[in-house]
This record gives sequence, C-alpha cells and structure tokens, in this order.
Amino acid sequence: MMLQTLLFWINRTLETLGVLNTSDNPGEEGQGLVEYALILVLVSVAALALLVVFGPTLANLFRNILSTMQDVSA
Repeated sequence: MMLQTLLFWINRTLETLGVLNTSDNPGEEGQGLVEYALILVLVSVAALALLVVFGPTLANLFRNILSTMQDVSA
C-alpha cells in the first residue's frame, strides 16, 4: 500500500511538472525531453565558454587572495 501511494505521488508530481505527459498525443512526450536536453546542452556550453574566457582571471584572483591571506597570517 505504501509503495502504491509513493508511485501515485511520483506520477502526479511528474504530471504537474510537465515531465510526464498522459495526454492523447504521445509524440509530445518525446518533444519535451528533447527540449530539456537542448536546454541542458546550451547551459553546459555557456558555462564552459565562461570558464574558458574568465578562467585565467579567476585563477589569478584566487591566487592573489591566497597570497594576501598567507601574508596576513605570517
């Protein structure tokens, strides 16, 4: 009984979030998954580009912070 309740709750949550489509159009479910995958790829590429562009600057910033902290503690 508890497992059945848990599965029902998961199903309702996924339907509410729009991840699980129980409508009569089965092709839309795959379309939603593709859209989520494309968004994930876009965010990943943007994050990678930001790291490539700002990576050396951030590394230098943290290096300066570390050296300043070591100078203060000495």
